[in-house]
Amino acid sequence: MTDPRPPGPRHLTPFPVSSGFRRDALGYTLRLFEQSGDVVSVRMGSRWLYFLFHPDDIEYVLQHNHRNYVKGPATRKAKVFFGRGLFTSEGPTWRRQRRLMQPTFRMAQLRSSVDAMTQCVEAAISRWEAEAGAGRSVNVVAEMRRLALSVVARALMDAELEDDPMQRTVFETVIAHLEHRTTSFFPIPSTVPTPRNLEFRRAITRLENIAVTIIEKRRTQPERNSDLLTTLLGARDEQNGEPLAEQELRDHVRTFLFAGHETTAMTLAWAMYLIFTHPAVERRLAAEVDEVLGGRRPTADDLKRLPYAHKVLQETLRLYPSAPFVGRQTIGEDTVRGYRIPAHTGVTMCAYVTHRHPLIWEDPERFDPERFAPDRCAARARYAYFPFGGGPRMCIGSDFAMLEAQLALAMTMQRLRFELDPSRPFAPSVRTVRPREGLWMRPQSRGPRTPHSEA
Repeated sequence: MTDPRPPGPRHLTPFPVSSGFRRDALGYTLRLFEQSGDVVSVRMGSRWLYFLFHPDDIEYVLQHNHRNYVKGPATRKAKVFFGRGLFTSEGPTWRRQRRLMQPTFRMAQLRSSVDAMTQCVEAAISRWEAEAGAGRSVNVVAEMRRLALSVVARALMDAELEDDPMQRTVFETVIAHLEHRTTSFFPIPSTVPTPRNLEFRRAITRLENIAVTIIEKRRTQPERNSDLLTTLLGARDEQNGEPLAEQELRDHVRTFLFAGHETTAMTLAWAMYLIFTHPAVERRLAAEVDEVLGGRRPTADDLKRLPYAHKVLQETLRLYPSAPFVGRQTIGEDTVRGYRIPAHTGVTMCAYVTHRHPLIWEDPERFDPERFAPDRCAARARYAYFPFGGGPRMCIGSDFAMLEAQLALAMTMQRLRFELDPSRPFAPSVRTVRPREGLWMRPQSRGPRTPHSEA
């Protein structure tokens, strides 16, 4: 008797699925859920892919039975950039790296980064105020990347990156290349000298040079502080006492420069759009910021007094999770919701879809920060919301990202608002978490404010 498989499309070749993902990865996955339900299997010739959308099944894979699921082929495609960094490592190597870095990302340690973060945000706001004074619009996506990159470099590595447009283009090139590789089932090997691959190689070389510069500069100023880079430079092998290999050290620096800024940048960019398109949210958020902060910079102690700002960011991440796909591969055979999943089979979970599950989220496309009121959060399944993944491999920098985003949002709301530039029409697609053509908005000064004034 044939083992039962979940419903889903059955293609004789892999090309229809590959084409669907290449054209519209999120839209294709959402349609799989709408047509076939919480567990979907996709046949592509002799291969099978499984998709899980229900929070209970996601919790089972990422938390309860995580030892049977490794990151698999999708993540291995990213090794061309991340190397042996924390994102791509598995098994004992990953556990050693995680154990080494975890103390840096505990909230008690992150509080010491607040001054560095607020200095970077202040510099960005001053730049936006100059643009507002000149009546110019800015690409909010690019600006938030610029801000978030400066924060991660300063807060985690005590490094000042050159404010160079060419350097920012390097990161954009890497992002585009990684998106292409991870949404394609048959990417051209990176060793083939296509124009795309050659451009990517040049970007990797520049990033490698940035990592080397940061590391060498720190070595001339040892014991300067207790940030992540100090931890990495001081790490020693438990058996032979040797420091981290030079390439592994560079891989970690590259990983955190990239992963440490992209999530926050996209969250802040989408937040500015959503706040502008929801005036009631904007008024309430501005009132909270004015009441708590007045005109001063926020401190770590202020964050718990800005709960609505935190809800706005959480709801933004629900609609536009910066890492919408979580991929795993089974080690041994397993069963989920009564369906057999063979060994060595790809399993994909999609936060973008689960965050829109109609049995969990009422009117799921509506932007409503009050979804994250404490009583409503307590009533939901744990993995109904997982923008940073989950289980032992949950993003190590999730608290760092939310801390930075909340500070940046509060400080921006004190002095500026962003309005869509009517000369650059923007039609957000619910099929992508990154605006392909950017998001052009005009910063506007809020002017003098009192604690109880309305936006």
